[in-house]
Amino acid sequence: MQLLVSGFMPQNSGKTTLAKALAYTLRTAGYDIGVFKPVSGHNWYSQYDASIKNFIDRKLYCEDIMKLASAAGIREEYEILNPIDILTAPVNLRYFLIHRYISRYFYYMENTFMQAVIARISYKHTNSIENIYLINQKLIGRSIVEIDDIFLKSVTSNASRKIFFEDPEKLTQIISIYGEKSIESCYKYMLSKYPYLLIESFNDAAIPSTRLKNIDIVLAVAPRYVVIYDGNKYLKACKTVSSIRGLVWENRVMHISSLIKPFKIFKTNPLRKEDLDNLNRLSTSFSDIIDFIEERIEE
Repeated sequence: MQLLVSGFMPQNSGKTTLAKALAYTLRTAGYDIGVFKPVSGHNWYSQYDASIKNFIDRKLYCEDIMKLASAAGIREEYEILNPIDILTAPVNLRYFLIHRYISRYFYYMENTFMQAVIARISYKHTNSIENIYLINQKLIGRSIVEIDDIFLKSVTSNASRKIFFEDPEKLTQIISIYGEKSIESCYKYMLSKYPYLLIESFNDAAIPSTRLKNIDIVLAVAPRYVVIYDGNKYLKACKTVSSIRGLVWENRVMHISSLIKPFKIFKTNPLRKEDLDNLNRLSTSFSDIIDFIEERIEE
């Protein structure tokens, strides 16, 4: 069985919070569940705890996949669980003030991809992992963003190949060329190893990859609500939207929700900060949803 968790909002929908609760509860119930986040993005500065771990491990991966893997109790290379990761960094305000380009500062701030310093694309081979690192020469060379050179050298030290780019459109093109095959290689490995797979989407993308097949249940998350969709109908709707919009990430949950009816809608309660890292409390908070999923598994 495959479960997809997507979000109605680009940030703070609650995808990872729900996914953690699902992974933990299903694991403790005896299900052999794997977790998979095909595409992610995180910030070197605002998610510095993850950056420290990246530096120590000499590899790039997101904070969310660490949380999901821990909740599921699995030990896999993060590059397999998270084959594409994009790292952003804070825009260098001083640079734009000195050059009197303050309007350009806000232009960079409004577009996350303009802040993308490096990205990793990973392939799972039979006995190895191939890591391609995409490096933004312009942002680094001109110090347009703030990031430690030592950090960059560390996380790219395991690169099988490096590709340099200078604008976000080029980054999108490169990911479009290499990304789907990367995701497919890791996805097939996870399917071969885990009879139950929990997949988390990227931002508010309806689906993180066209290579995902046979999704059974989709859980679309928004503040206070979790909307359940039939996986087969959801994927068909994604294909319809893809034929119009092109790039898979441009297919938003809001586009899909206008095409198909939800199977069920759950209302959720607010969570306290201390509840977010307490898996037992999360499991209790989402008990109605988890019970529903377990019933579907047993059918």
